[in-house]
Amino acid sequence: MENLVTKMTEGSALEGLNPLASVSTDELRQALATAFEMTVKHLRFLAAVWTELERRGEDLSDLRAGITKYLPWIAIGKISPTAVIRHAGQEMLLSSLAETPMQYQEALLDGTMPVKVLEYNPEGELVENAIPLAEMKASQIRLAFGKHGMRTVAEQRELREREALRTGKRKELNYRMRIDRETEILHIGRRQIKHASGPVTAKDLLLLLGKYYDRDFFALGKLLPDENQKNGVS
Repeated sequence: MENLVTKMTEGSALEGLNPLASVSTDELRQALATAFEMTVKHLRFLAAVWTELERRGEDLSDLRAGITKYLPWIAIGKISPTAVIRHAGQEMLLSSLAETPMQYQEALLDGTMPVKVLEYNPEGELVENAIPLAEMKASQIRLAFGKHGMRTVAEQRELREREALRTGKRKELNYRMRIDRETEILHIGRRQIKHASGPVTAKDLLLLLGKYYDRDFFALGKLLPDENQKNGVS
């Protein structure tokens, strides 16, 4: 398969009609995997060359562009060459990965270890989501990674709490308040609202409102016409 890759990357082989049209899909997939492995090896070799040239005092500032700026990191084992190839152009992600130990980088790249991100769900609760590295958004990268690599879920929670205190406001949440007709328990979103003695019920709310407004809402409720009577239902 390496012969196919070599042949297809030669200038003469690429002239004229598409030279890959006669190659089977399986062969192409194998060639792609082989070429990827070769590229990783080439990056490691380039990193070694870069390091030697710097040791000799060569000025390489004119070459620090694109993926070549990551060669010093590859040379010292700070970042995986696989990461540089797969995520070329994603500077924030690559910088974050560079602060992560190499064994974790490999697990993140091969998908065996998704990134744990603490996010708000539609009910306004902070929940832990497992996000594949390739699908992460900039906001998720900023939250899940810090100066010392990946943040734990506990560290992310602390960060969100500090952010809320610093800004003086909390994230706008789509709460829906309701009282369960069978249990008479108050819910906000999917959560039961509780106090020291247990869940808050409709009766608790009426007692609290009665104290606040200095009125007996239970007596008032008895004076109100039945809902069925108001609707003309017997």
